[in-house]
Amino acid sequence: MKIKTNLDLKLKNQQSLALTLGMQQALYVLQLPITELVQWVQLQIEQNPLLQFDETPPEDHPTELNFDAQGFEVLDQMDDTFVQGLFPEESFDEPVSLENQVHAPLSLYDHLMQQARSVFHCPSQLAHAEEIIGNLDERGFLGDFEADPQILRVIQSFDPPGIAARHLQESLLIQLQIQKKESSTAYFLIANHFHDLLRCRLSYLAKKLQMTIAEIQAALQKDISPLDFHPASRFQLISSVPVIPDIMIEIIDKGFQVKINESPLPRFTLSPPSFANLNRYYTEGKWMERILARRRDILTKIINYLLQKHVGFFSGATQNLEPISMQQIAQELQLHESTIARAVKDKYVSCPRGIFALRYFFPHQSTTSEQGKGISHVSSKQLLKQLINREDKSQPLSDHALAEAMSKAGIPCARRTIAKYRKALNIPSASLRRKNLA
Repeated sequence: MKIKTNLDLKLKNQQSLALTLGMQQALYVLQLPITELVQWVQLQIEQNPLLQFDETPPEDHPTELNFDAQGFEVLDQMDDTFVQGLFPEESFDEPVSLENQVHAPLSLYDHLMQQARSVFHCPSQLAHAEEIIGNLDERGFLGDFEADPQILRVIQSFDPPGIAARHLQESLLIQLQIQKKESSTAYFLIANHFHDLLRCRLSYLAKKLQMTIAEIQAALQKDISPLDFHPASRFQLISSVPVIPDIMIEIIDKGFQVKINESPLPRFTLSPPSFANLNRYYTEGKWMERILARRRDILTKIINYLLQKHVGFFSGATQNLEPISMQQIAQELQLHESTIARAVKDKYVSCPRGIFALRYFFPHQSTTSEQGKGISHVSSKQLLKQLINREDKSQPLSDHALAEAMSKAGIPCARRTIAKYRKALNIPSASLRRKNLA
């Protein structure tokens, strides 16, 4: 059997986009928020012998470099899939709080083990207690873990109250037991009618137990509301990283003043090379200046465009935002959509109305009004919150009724869309919002 091989060489012309290391660096810097950009600049200064920290006072510092767009054209021709990958399912419907959050000084595990060591002196009992404590979930519940009942009962008497319960119902009962309220109406309701309480079926409970709704509400308010539904919550570590705005907007003389926040950045000077072998560092330093200027220029263009589109929001005249896409602003600014996406990523804006993620100002269009005008999901959610805040709490609006009310207000919404918005806003269903005001 003969095997024929055909070794032909063929030449083929093909265009491809190759990113140099400098171009990759420019893309990387464009994405960085100010907190991470500070670290990057510091690292570049430390690694480049021609870059020196500038210790002169800010008022004596020379004017910022003018941005030259030449050499960045290829960066505005990146793939479209970058945009979808950068913002998969983000939600920026609320302003950011800048209140400092402090880490818990002691973990839940250590807190419980300190108490266990003072109670269990037998090594085997202490080992089993440690095993129980190690299996608590983030709420402080034990779940289905097989534990010695006697040891578990002791741990359930530890601080915080309600810890190591199997589930929420047991945790609430333990807390009432610690308060010596086993004979209270609250204890009876939780022990025997917990699921009806969760569904706020107060009228049903009052009729079944031959009680008034006022008596049940009194038990809820006096004994159940103060209970801790997440015993481990105060021991959870919360991120304390502060949010530093990348863009500052102020109202001056009935107009807006935009400033790209670069004050946290270390200032530096670039010295000319004294030897030929330092030319590479000089080129890197000049490139660093250019990509920082490019970042500043792109952010300025984006925020100026957003100020024109959302002037009513920034001036305080309205809370609504018109729908706008990155493709739309990219066409207006003659940039690629992926460039806009990179510039927007992880950035924050400080304005007279608060601090918002820059992505917040790109609300997608959720529906269209009868006049054919696009309506953003931010405006839709704002109207939904207003309708629910104004509803009669004794007869709250169902999702179907809310959809009809939204349509009458000029924002058509399907019932399933209302349910999705409620979930995003952490608003319970009508049955759980019902309150008897008699």
